[in-house]
Amino acid sequence: MEEKRKISKYNNEYNSYLLRIVLKKNLWLIILFLAIIVLGIWAFLRYTQPIYQANTIIQLNNENRVTELISSNTFTKDNTLENRVEVLSSPEFIKRVIRKLPLDISLYAKGNILDFELYKTAPISIEYSIKDSTIINVPIYFKIKNSKNIELNYKLNGEIIQIKEKIGDTILTRHLKLYIIPSPDITDGEYYFTINDFTHLVRRYRNQLSISIINSNSGSVQLSFNDENPVKCVDFLNTVIQEYKSFDIEQRTKSARSMLDFIDQQLTALEQIMDQENIPNRSLDLLSDTFTSVLSIKQEIIKLQTEKELLNDEISNLKNALLVLENDSFNTSKLIVYLAQSSYYPILSTFINEYRLLIEQYASLSTIYSQNTTAIEQILWKIHYSKNSLIDVLQTLLDKSKYQLSTANKKIQDLQHIINSYNSNSFIASTMDETNISQPSTKYYEQFLDKRLEYTLYIAGIVSDIVVLEEPTLLTNPIYPNKTKIILMGTFIFLLLAVITLIWKYISYTNILSMEDIEPHIKDNLIITLPLFSGDLSKNQLVIHKYKRSLLAESFRKIKSHLLLRDKNIPQTIVVTSTISGEGKTFVAINLGGILALSNKKVLIIDTDLRRPKMSITFNNLNDLGLSNYLLGECNIEQCVKTTEINNLFYFPAGSLPEYPNEILTSHKMDELLENLKKYYDIIILDTPPIGLISDTTKFVLLADTTVYVFRSEYSKKEFILNLEKLKQELHPKELVVVLNGFKEKYIKRTKYGAYGYAYKYDIYGYYTDNEEKQSNTKKSMKKYFNYFYKKNK
Repeated sequence: MEEKRKISKYNNEYNSYLLRIVLKKNLWLIILFLAIIVLGIWAFLRYTQPIYQANTIIQLNNENRVTELISSNTFTKDNTLENRVEVLSSPEFIKRVIRKLPLDISLYAKGNILDFELYKTAPISIEYSIKDSTIINVPIYFKIKNSKNIELNYKLNGEIIQIKEKIGDTILTRHLKLYIIPSPDITDGEYYFTINDFTHLVRRYRNQLSISIINSNSGSVQLSFNDENPVKCVDFLNTVIQEYKSFDIEQRTKSARSMLDFIDQQLTALEQIMDQENIPNRSLDLLSDTFTSVLSIKQEIIKLQTEKELLNDEISNLKNALLVLENDSFNTSKLIVYLAQSSYYPILSTFINEYRLLIEQYASLSTIYSQNTTAIEQILWKIHYSKNSLIDVLQTLLDKSKYQLSTANKKIQDLQHIINSYNSNSFIASTMDETNISQPSTKYYEQFLDKRLEYTLYIAGIVSDIVVLEEPTLLTNPIYPNKTKIILMGTFIFLLLAVITLIWKYISYTNILSMEDIEPHIKDNLIITLPLFSGDLSKNQLVIHKYKRSLLAESFRKIKSHLLLRDKNIPQTIVVTSTISGEGKTFVAINLGGILALSNKKVLIIDTDLRRPKMSITFNNLNDLGLSNYLLGECNIEQCVKTTEINNLFYFPAGSLPEYPNEILTSHKMDELLENLKKYYDIIILDTPPIGLISDTTKFVLLADTTVYVFRSEYSKKEFILNLEKLKQELHPKELVVVLNGFKEKYIKRTKYGAYGYAYKYDIYGYYTDNEEKQSNTKKSMKKYFNYFYKKNK
């Protein structure tokens, strides 16, 4: 006996038709994946806080122009590029940068989902003093109303603090003191700010700053800084560059200045020793100057005269600035014009900018408040304090400049006296005779003077050799989220999910598609395919008499021919069953009865499914009296049998639902009913419950002349074939016909089973339904139109 093929739990064969079925059935899932991923990408790009990045390229050199003129190893220092880069990323240097920027407070505009930092664009400025350090890093929310009132609230240690004040008034809480100054473009809205922890800021911004060496030979370094605020990115890099210039000069002159301090101490000590040797100071000065050539002294005089002229201009500018502050203190433009020409402007710029900002704040507040309000009084007090501080600084600088001028005049006179003394040949000798100076002291003094000159020139020659090769510029698009990468990643995830889903659905698809799936297991029985009926079967499943020239009718005729044209007697009892509900056994039973009735056979269909009867619904009749009522002795046969649209076709409904259907169907009275009905009807068709679920059908299979077992294409599992094999082995039906219901017509035309009558094209003989005919006519009309249009254009 030939061994039967085993039924695999997974689909391990390629079938293009099956692939199309899987794709069609799961197209909604693929579309759902696509919709979810598109929506996710949109939401991620829309509601993710963008991060911007600014880049700059600098060149770090380590040169001193004086070392080229002085042949000494004193100034040689191992300061490699790696060491300088390490300084740029050090916490101490980041602290210097942060102190230069307004980062102590972060102010945000509150949005529905995203909050935006208002760096240098805030509608207010906030001055504060902390009473309790626990307030640091706590969000303090406030709402501006009518550009005048403010509602402030925050939560700390489980307690909610709420305050309502006017803008310009001092706000006091247990944790801090606030003074809020509005800007001219103040707008209503909801905001919040945090007083930042300095240590946290250093750690945060150090991580946001990245440094990479581009070329170690040329000293090229790229600095990158990323942040949620684009303006802050550029500002931070600019501040890094400026601070490193100052830091570089400070570090490189630090040791030289320490040596100068030491030399000055030694010179002072030597002067004291010479004083003890009764050497007059003037003679000592003259003695030290004798080691300088006349040409050098003249050059020094010219230099001092130039310095004298600059000091005169300096004094004039400082005096004019003081007059402006005393007579026209609000005219900051005139003040800046005078002080911008001063060499002290880098020192004064901080005081001037602070004073100018206070004047501008006063001008803006004057348009909102009257002169007697608290806000105006406080800003005027600040202006007065800043003005006095600036006057004190200017006066100190003026006194210093006057002292430097007098010192320069005295040096010029002394140097001129030395030149005049050189004209006397006896000057040096007389001086030596008078002073009785000791040679060691003179030698040491001379050496210290030389060293002092070297270190002074070294400090004067130090400048910051940082060259900005590329100014800090902001990238056009945010670095995060990267739109292109997110879309590519989303596309990859979609394709991956779609492919995995389709592969899994294909592998796990074990439904019966065609006779090829059934025939290897059922080789000794007739297998008939029924084309898929595309009409409406919800109201009436008896359609065989309406579509007589259809593939469906032709399939039922083949079953009829097999039943009526064989050598044996015509079967009087036919059982129609399936494995589970929904495979179309009722549809097959009704239309099989219809095709037999159209052949002048008197046919009765009995609905033996006493659990879920469908016959009455199909024929649009009430299921009041039927099989269950007859078996319980509640009615006779004449009351139960119903007529149909076809003359020779009758049906016996299931009746009311009994409590124990199995006991009723297996009763002796059911056998008597079948024997009695055979006297009046040529063929009796039993529409039974699914044999795979209920055992009621077993008895009818044993009594039936023919058993019709129904599978449904793309619905029934291949495992159901095992139930059919079990039925054959255990019940041994007299005649078995396998019906594959719902088979797709397109696949029928491609199948190789010509023996069953489906290899030829049915449109030659007119075997198609009315719907199919209309569809074919539509297709032909469209084809004709497109051919005409093509020829016309051609």
